[in-house]
Amino acid sequence: MTQRLGRADGNTALIIRNNITKDFFWFWFGPIIMVVSIDPDATKFLLKAPQFRKAGLVKFSDYSENFLGENILGMDKEDWRRQRTIVSPGFHSDAMSGYYDIFKEITDHAIKTLPNNGDKEVTDYFSRYTLDILGKTLFNHEFGRIDGKNDKVYTAYKNIMTGFVTVQGIMLSLIPDNLIDKFPFQFVKDHKHDVDVLVNFFSEMIEQHKDKNNNSVLSRLIHQTAGENGTLSKKELIGDMWIFFIGGHDTTARALVWACNCLRYYQEIQEKVYQEIKSVVGLENIPTEEDLEKMVYLDCFIQEVLRLYPPIPVLMTRIAEEDVPYKDIIIPKGARVGIFFQALHINPEYWDDPMKFDPERFKPENRKGRNHFMHVPFSAGPRQCIGTQFL
Repeated sequence: MTQRLGRADGNTALIIRNNITKDFFWFWFGPIIMVVSIDPDATKFLLKAPQFRKAGLVKFSDYSENFLGENILGMDKEDWRRQRTIVSPGFHSDAMSGYYDIFKEITDHAIKTLPNNGDKEVTDYFSRYTLDILGKTLFNHEFGRIDGKNDKVYTAYKNIMTGFVTVQGIMLSLIPDNLIDKFPFQFVKDHKHDVDVLVNFFSEMIEQHKDKNNNSVLSRLIHQTAGENGTLSKKELIGDMWIFFIGGHDTTARALVWACNCLRYYQEIQEKVYQEIKSVVGLENIPTEEDLEKMVYLDCFIQEVLRLYPPIPVLMTRIAEEDVPYKDIIIPKGARVGIFFQALHINPEYWDDPMKFDPERFKPENRKGRNHFMHVPFSAGPRQCIGTQFL
């Protein structure tokens, strides 16, 4: 019998139990049903089925959406292809090579700030570190977070991101833009101020990079936009800078925190990583790009960190345009759909001893014949995260 997700006895109902199948998990977010895949084949279906159109992140507010919403993440079909053609060169492997000196410079400076003895709060440390790298590679801008500078742009960004999970943030997401000025609350004024700070910063960076040819992502985008491949409006360029800001900072910082924690907890694995680095690079040398390609076990370790601790546990950026049948269920029209990465990566039907931290499972010989959609920490296909190689 075909089951219609989110329905009970033919009527819309808040499902408290039985909201999981072999392939999907679903839940309600206000009036919207959210459907996420937890199975490799279901994941492949969601990513490829034409009945699901691309949509952006769940909005922070109508106000932020008006200024930051026209970005590559939410674009679909021809609009997305146009943007992807323009944006891709900034994240190509050749571009990554150009950023390598920046990575080395900031990493060296960050390491020198570590105390010789004593503890270090790594969550804050990696947040500062990744923002400095992001600022330099994206905008050729010095945030100076490693040195403790309290950049107003960073403050505005953090206010928006952390505010989203508060009661005030939920209220903002529900207030229409034409009514937002009628709410005399301080948090509304603060939110608008934070959005304005970011938009002004992105606008200033665009103006500063127009006549420059430095090695930043923004410079590459502006020059690519002026070329024969097409154009991005200023609003689209600002929207893309915003989404790169979100995608390149917290996700990378979280991955580094988990990697550091796993090295601390699994001493024998830490020793294997250490010995490989010692063998390939040496203890007194700085690794080259060629060295990184030779460190197979390090890559296995990173992939295992991403399997058990994906930077984004769940992401829903598609909408069903019609009732969509899959096996014995129906995903209803209007449902938000996406991937539950954390559940997918520990699905016991596909992973042996899934909760065990074991980098060996990613050795080349152990990957052979594996369903590609078992492990997709950055999604998969042409719409996978454009900044994958940054990590």
